[in-house]
Amino acid sequence: MRKQCSKCGEITDNFGRSSSSSDGLRSQCKPCDSSYSAFRQYGGESKRAYNLMRKYGITLEEYDNMLEDQGGCCAICKSTDPLGSRFVVDHNHDTGDVRGLLCKNCNTGIGLLKDSPEVLVSAVDYLLERGNYAKDI
Repeated sequence: MRKQCSKCGEITDNFGRSSSSSDGLRSQCKPCDSSYSAFRQYGGESKRAYNLMRKYGITLEEYDNMLEDQGGCCAICKSTDPLGSRFVVDHNHDTGDVRGLLCKNCNTGIGLLKDSPEVLVSAVDYLLERGNYAKDI
């Protein structure tokens, strides 16, 4: 379908798809559409590669290298089962810095503990005091 790009004004049929528009196409042509341009720049055929770059600023190769450096396991519990399709990229929500790759449970756990070392230490103290665990940890 040919239509006019809302950014450059060119009439073309080179538009990406959009489920939220009435004609099913994006309003900007692919060359003008920044999300399409970023997708092409960071891997083109891989939505996963695009999302890793967009969300965390890392390439698929950097993700794979990080997982290899961690021994193919969660950085916290050392499980090789990500409890999902793949390990989650853990990052500092304030700075955006990537910290490592975690299984779904560990990522959820530190998130529920507010990414706070103080809260985590308090949880460890609680388990040691009330959980009948050895005190030599």
